[in-house]
Amino acid sequence: MRIKHLKTEIIKIWANPLYRKVIIWVFAFIMASLVVTIRSASNKVEFADHLGEVIVTVDDEEISLQELSYYIMICEAKINAVAEVYDETDTMAFWNIYTNQTFIRTQAKEAAMNTCIRDCIYSHEAEQAGVSLDETDNEEVEEYVADCIEGLSYKQRKATLFDEETLTPVIERVHLARKYANILIKEGDFSEYNDEPNASVDIGGQYYTELYEAHDISINDTLWKKISLGNITIEKVKV
Repeated sequence: MRIKHLKTEIIKIWANPLYRKVIIWVFAFIMASLVVTIRSASNKVEFADHLGEVIVTVDDEEISLQELSYYIMICEAKINAVAEVYDETDTMAFWNIYTNQTFIRTQAKEAAMNTCIRDCIYSHEAEQAGVSLDETDNEEVEEYVADCIEGLSYKQRKATLFDEETLTPVIERVHLARKYANILIKEGDFSEYNDEPNASVDIGGQYYTELYEAHDISINDTLWKKISLGNITIEKVKV
């Protein structure tokens, strides 16, 4: 009788459109979390062991995982600062938030890759336009690299294996891309685009989207899909 009564109550709940919608949403969330957990456990790689591998190719330039790790390090630091405010006793709680049909950690991963690709594209455009770093730029790069290396935590240093020699080319690319983008904003013609120049030249902007499509981008999905952000260069906190 109890089983029959329980079955009747379940049928009543399922018949309610509102309850049914909530149940489906919760089930979908649980399944998505389970899939991510399983994939993370089965595909996990030792990050530092793959630093020398090519993770993305932009036109003819091969970018190693070590070079990309700079962007990963920056993204993890920024998001973890928010995670600590969200829940200082469990930073993974924020990283595991599911929003806009994806997880925060997945959004961070995409941001790191997209920013790296953007800088590569703009550095290529700069070289073709004859734009280069001057003495002042090089001094800024040198100073930034020195400060960055000095400020690396143990985990950041262990994950990226950065020293001044390996980090300098990455920061040179960042500065050259930024320099060229600033020139575009000041001198470029954006009359055919609906967004403001600052937004147009950035990721998702109309100008950049057109430029992106004109370049040959190839991501090493075999390696990239095995990498999950949130615990590469930062310490996860769970009290």
